[in-house]
Amino acid sequence: MEKFLSFIILLLLITSLHAAPMRRGPVFDFSKGEKAEYSTIMQFREIQITGLCIMKLSESGIAGSVINEFGIKAFDFVYLKEKNKIVLTNIINYLDKWYIRRVLRRDWLFLMNAGAEVGTRSEKKRELSLSKEGDIELKNSKYKLTYTFNPLVKVESDEIAK
Repeated sequence: MEKFLSFIILLLLITSLHAAPMRRGPVFDFSKGEKAEYSTIMQFREIQITGLCIMKLSESGIAGSVINEFGIKAFDFVYLKEKNKIVLTNIINYLDKWYIRRVLRRDWLFLMNAGAEVGTRSEKKRELSLSKEGDIELKNSKYKLTYTFNPLVKVESDEIAK
């Protein structure tokens, strides 16, 4: 009886480890400090939101904002590392629908757990491409959404004067 019980516990442990999603860390590059800044394009069929995505790394997770090119905030997000959860706040009216929030949460959670390895990977109708230059593209084939992130290059004031 004890052998059978220990065998069942071992099987449950193995299946739970296999079923748990891999959490490899965010796809975004925080190597230059605790901030990451990207130019962003969120595209749904013919509709595009272009602008900036600014994120800050902390011990508890990542907080960020997506702002369009006119300075209007599309939404804020917080990634809670311990709970492996995305919280969306301050969402612009036309995106503030329960079904849009759900898709955004799931896509951003995928970005936070995808890891920073160069290459292409896919999972559950999402395909992520990460180039050597740091360009990130996430395609959600179920909802025909594409997120593109290009790292912003900081230019020193001496270079601007030249």
